[in-house]
Amino acid sequence: MYKLVSALGGKISLTPKANNYIKLSEEATQLLTELSEQANTTPEEFLNSLIEKTYKDSVTVGAKG
Repeated sequence: MYKLVSALGGKISLTPKANNYIKLSEEATQLLTELSEQANTTPEEFLNSLIEKTYKDSVTVGAKG
């Protein structure tokens, strides 16, 4: 299947968590790579920490507001 998709100029992604998939634009992918390198972490770890921090901040604001 990979060869067929590649021959047609497409992309295929196989993931054990197919429902947990986010496709980023090329620009967003580049920015994520740069930010994760600056933070000395993987892109996955960087996104997870960003999501967790945003959630914690929103819960804190919700509790105050």
